[in-house]
Amino acid sequence: MTSDLHLNQHTHFSDPEYVRLHLKNSGGVPLDITITLPEDLSYDADISAIGELGKVVDKIKSLTIDAPYHEAWQKFVSGIGEGHAAPLLERLVLTVRGDVNNLDNNGPFTTLSTAFTPSPKLIHLQLPAWPLPAQPPPQLSTVTSLAFDTPFSGLDIPAIFPLIQAAPHLQDFTFKAVDMGAESDPDYSNITSVPQLRSANVTTPGFGLDLLGNFDAPLLTEVRLDGYRDGIPDAVWEEDDWGVDLTQPASKILSHLSARSPGIRRLELKYVQFEQPKEDFKRILTGQALPALEELILERTNIPDAALIESAGSNSSLKKLELRNSKYVSASGLRAFLQGRSGADFALSLVGCPGISQEDIQSLSKIVTVESK
Repeated sequence: MTSDLHLNQHTHFSDPEYVRLHLKNSGGVPLDITITLPEDLSYDADISAIGELGKVVDKIKSLTIDAPYHEAWQKFVSGIGEGHAAPLLERLVLTVRGDVNNLDNNGPFTTLSTAFTPSPKLIHLQLPAWPLPAQPPPQLSTVTSLAFDTPFSGLDIPAIFPLIQAAPHLQDFTFKAVDMGAESDPDYSNITSVPQLRSANVTTPGFGLDLLGNFDAPLLTEVRLDGYRDGIPDAVWEEDDWGVDLTQPASKILSHLSARSPGIRRLELKYVQFEQPKEDFKRILTGQALPALEELILERTNIPDAALIESAGSNSSLKKLELRNSKYVSASGLRAFLQGRSGADFALSLVGCPGISQEDIQSLSKIVTVESK
């Protein structure tokens, strides 16, 4: 049982009675605290809520701080957690809606080195991908889930690797950024051992590929790679143009995953285009690249009919294929691919594929189970 405390209005931060009353009525149970900081709150002045929350750090189970810029969350983290142990803390989520407020503050920070330490139960930590800690914070020693999410450009990818390496128990990794695919360097090498990693969710486009391509993760079973980040204004690029810059990096990523993570069972590719689509997708569909793959989800990729046709009759472990907005596939290609498969051991899902009609779906349903939305 926990008590939820939400702070999102000016009075919640200026009037200490709001926090005091909630804490008094919470009955001493662990606290789930969500702080959404207003854009126009003065962060140079004293904020009474910080002092009140600093008195109950030992009761906090979950803390989420959503800030308008970097310095704002730093003020709250240091003000609440500085010098305090957090024995119950399991989730710490720090998000920003914009870049640093003062460009002089865009260097590495040390806030987490002395705040909420120790936190022996912490399993999930989310940080902005810019700026990064000056050194791996001690909280990483226990986390099993680590996320970096930054809604603006400007990242220092090499500095992220030491943070990942400082999390020996890491099982789930998420990376989201808006940098362009052209900024990816498929030849960048910084092989990083993540022996416990089970899932990787990378929304790039760009530098996230360099992270995924350098993971040595023998236990990795689930990968999601999204080459598009919603909200990037670019009137020149149409929706299907996203992923074009990723062709060479994406093909290299496939090779790296094949060699280092052969146990991948679920692969989702969104807005990803391969340099040699027929050969690359054929390697996936036939199990040559990922022999344990059971579920493949493709959205707005450049998978062609030829890859489906040439994969017909393959004895792979694939049990489900989901195609979303795949404009280069047709019913004939799918019929060829489904040869030798039956509805008992295979499922097909089709969403928004322009080359597939309702009549085609009905025809394909006679071969395997077909889901259509």
